[in-house]
Amino acid sequence: MSLRSRGRPAQDLPDLPTRQAPPAWARRQLIDGIRFRVRTGVPWRDVPVEYGSWDRV
Repeated sequence: MSLRSRGRPAQDLPDLPTRQAPPAWARRQLIDGIRFRVRTGVPWRDVPVEYGSWDRV
């Protein structure tokens, strides 16, 4: 079987939905929260809310 007779694999696959829910927090906020936690050494629960929920940072 030659490559031409096989067809393109992308044509045989169904289209997958690409819709996703928008993130609850901006990525920048989460990165800043992680940096704040590492810089100050505070426990995760003490990270300010402005950086996102403590269980999401």
